[in-house]
Amino acid sequence: MESFHSILIVDDEPSIGQPIRKFLSDLGYQTFYAPDGQQALALYDQQRYDIILTDLKMPKMHGYNLIKEIFQRDPEQVIIVMTGVEETNIFQELMSMGVRMIISKPFSMKYLLANIRGILDHKATMHKSQPAALTDMRSKVVSELKDVTTTLGAQLEDIQGHFKKTITELEKQQQDMERDYIGSVRMMAEMMESSREGASSHIARVEDLANRIGKEAGLPPVNMRNLSLAALMHDIGKFNLPEATLHKRPEDMNPDELAAYQKHPSIGGIIVSSVPGLAQVGMIIEEHHENFDGSGFPAGKLGSEMLFTSRILRIADGVDRYNEGLCDSRSPAGLDPQFKQCLDHLRRKVDIYYDRTLVDCAIRALGNLQHERSNLTPMDLKISALRPGMRLAQDLYNAQDLYLLRRGVILTERSIERLINEFVQTGKNPKVRVYVPKRGA
Repeated sequence: MESFHSILIVDDEPSIGQPIRKFLSDLGYQTFYAPDGQQALALYDQQRYDIILTDLKMPKMHGYNLIKEIFQRDPEQVIIVMTGVEETNIFQELMSMGVRMIISKPFSMKYLLANIRGILDHKATMHKSQPAALTDMRSKVVSELKDVTTTLGAQLEDIQGHFKKTITELEKQQQDMERDYIGSVRMMAEMMESSREGASSHIARVEDLANRIGKEAGLPPVNMRNLSLAALMHDIGKFNLPEATLHKRPEDMNPDELAAYQKHPSIGGIIVSSVPGLAQVGMIIEEHHENFDGSGFPAGKLGSEMLFTSRILRIADGVDRYNEGLCDSRSPAGLDPQFKQCLDHLRRKVDIYYDRTLVDCAIRALGNLQHERSNLTPMDLKISALRPGMRLAQDLYNAQDLYLLRRGVILTERSIERLINEFVQTGKNPKVRVYVPKRGA
């Protein structure tokens, strides 16, 4: 066992931070965990740590700002940066500030442990051999450095302002890329679903409800991204099933059909996991038919063995299949009796199919959805009168009866331009049904 050195681990992804904490705790280290920079700084103000392991890109407070704040409190604090993003300019500045080491993700626990031991051994050796005079000299140097920092404060503020602006621009670019990426997957998923005879808007409804539950549960952005992608692709493993099987409920299938049907989560997980960067999404898909009490398929996992995001998708998919169409935020015509039946289903299946904590989140999400739907009404508008943000209330086809847009799509400035080019400039200006807020809503 290691000596009782204290280590603070800061990472907004619990799937990374918590395993590191357990690994080091099992070796005897005193470990502490914070999911973001603000909470880490609050912990640091309560006590000091031998080593701080921190990510850079985190919500609420970027790792760079956390490190700056810590060094203002203690310039000798040992900090190791863990990051999966190559930011050469930032790395150089961090090292000049005093960061001891930068480790690129992914890394092995053994590699991390070796570096921690090396730093602590070096620190112990220096502490034993350092004479009092050297300590005084260090204090004097620190004091002089503080004076220099004060003198150059204005310049540093300019540099930091430029840095913050760069970070903001990079974050916006990343958000735009994520939005476009998920939008592309959504378009392909809905096109594949619409190609099947009798297909409904199941995929879109499940994604919408899963996202609503995820927000109620406080999921961080990276988990929300994985949840959205898994919701859009959760039925991808069904495309090898016979068409007749796709239109049957499991209780109506014969043994051979049921056995094939119960393999579709595993098949979907394999397909999606083969794409670089989507391993977590594949796992969510593989687990989306598991039940909290272990009665689900394909592996019969208990809720405690499932990913948190998988348990959310299980609820979103299960609720939509139980009450088909109720969760469709594209249609405002929901009936209160149906809504009550949906809530009754959730409460009956809590701790059987569904995680109790997430059922509470789902009930709140459904309540918000019902409220939103009650404030919408359909309206027929000409193509030229459409505005960004409106939601289609019907599938849209061109003059040759070719499919253009699916019901429920939120119109953008670009999509409206395309529709005007398709219809208006050819002398046609048909009416399209869209959902708009009721007057006074």
